[in-house]
Amino acid sequence: MDLFHHLPSAGFLLDTNSTILKANQQAENILGRPAAELQGCRLRDYFRAEDKNGFLDFLGAVREETPAWWQGQIDTGNLTTSYTIKASRMADSRLLTLFEPRSSSSNTV
Repeated sequence: MDLFHHLPSAGFLLDTNSTILKANQQAENILGRPAAELQGCRLRDYFRAEDKNGFLDFLGAVREETPAWWQGQIDTGNLTTSYTIKASRMADSRLLTLFEPRSSSSNTV
């Protein structure tokens, strides 16, 4: 059994440029796209414009096996949601990121 796909949090496995290598069911739910379509996309592109560079800076600062936290907002077009993001760098430089909703969502229609 692949535990990654059964995590209660939205999980993404990323490369150092925030390219999605793997996404679980909860990640599919928050971005509204199947995992197969998310692979190869840059996760930073789903953040609000003012959070994109901060997200990349956060990923760059994560050290191997030392979890780090950051807060940002994902914008899916008609819904913006705030998340607390926990990231850990693996030995091969990939990043495991987990997203937990931080507050209620707000419509941006």
